[in-house]
Amino acid sequence: MRKISFHDFKIVPGSIDFICKVDETKEINLYFRFNRDFIPRNEIIAIALSTLCGTVFKEVYIDLPISNNIKEIVESYTQSKVYVPNTIEVDCIINKGKNFALSYSGGFDSLAALFVLPKKTKLISIDFGDKYQRETEFFVQIEPNILHTNIRQHGLEKNAWTYMALGVILYVEYLDIGYHSFGTVLEELPLHFMDRYIIEKNTAHRPLSHIDVNYIQYTQGITEIGTAMIIAHHRPDLVNSSFISLSDPGAEKLYMKKLILDILINKHGYKIEYDQEIPPPHNANPFGTVFKNDFLALYMIKYLDFEAVSLLVPDIPNDAVELSKSLSLDFYEKFNRNFYNSVPESVRGVFFANLNEVGIYPYNSLDWDEFDAVLKFLRKYYQK
Repeated sequence: MRKISFHDFKIVPGSIDFICKVDETKEINLYFRFNRDFIPRNEIIAIALSTLCGTVFKEVYIDLPISNNIKEIVESYTQSKVYVPNTIEVDCIINKGKNFALSYSGGFDSLAALFVLPKKTKLISIDFGDKYQRETEFFVQIEPNILHTNIRQHGLEKNAWTYMALGVILYVEYLDIGYHSFGTVLEELPLHFMDRYIIEKNTAHRPLSHIDVNYIQYTQGITEIGTAMIIAHHRPDLVNSSFISLSDPGAEKLYMKKLILDILINKHGYKIEYDQEIPPPHNANPFGTVFKNDFLALYMIKYLDFEAVSLLVPDIPNDAVELSKSLSLDFYEKFNRNFYNSVPESVRGVFFANLNEVGIYPYNSLDWDEFDAVLKFLRKYYQK
């Protein structure tokens, strides 16, 4: 039976140090440190720690007194038996916040989200240290609220993807957060290509929903073509420094971003010059193995030299080229309205206006027909 424990907490304003023990392995010294002086409540800390557990463990021990209702929330999320030194019978109430927050990594997609979200959106970044230092060096330029932590240096991010919400959870009361967004784009997840009903209903992310934070899908109706358009329009001067934060030269995603920008520079006249050589990836995934890459490749081969795209996605079949040439593929530069019923009406109009300013408009009937044609083609390679 797998167990995890969090104990020996040392909590002062701006810093939480503690020890984690996984099963019978050695103890690990972990920390959460902030660039703001505040102390999250024990219940908030417990919910944050649940993201390091996922549903991997049968027993979880948290050496903090917490209210019984939050203990039950942690048990529900982790699907485990949770032990604490003592519970508080009075419920912990986390009031609904007023502010919007963005998990800001400094990458292209979260950088694009920054320019279409409400103006007073709270930016929250996570400094994972070590090999992720390049990201930190970029996002500190925007002066976000920062969580410094070493969890990824010890593999604790592998238990659940929700560790990416650690900063939002720990800052939730200090920043009065009620709404949250990641910089996830349309082609990132298969779920985004499901029917309208499922898209509209899938707007709750646990454990954020347990602390009354609504997930707002600001960039999920936009492709990486769209996010690149937003950056090229608003801050072309940040393209090169964002490149550096992405990966080392020879990384797949770096070359992909370059190809996208090459198209947009030629097509729309954006003024961007690269200050570093961006070579093809060292390891490329053949067509039919990575959905996101194949989806974008169909757009790229319409506008770029076939050989340049093949260095990113080898073995592109002839029928993919024929499909690409037969369609306008304008929808790649537009937005899918199906994702935006979760955006509060008070800011929805401004959000759409922000997209329109860049030249990103909603799908029309032809776009929907072509969207369906692309998905029908790709399903041949990605049957469930």
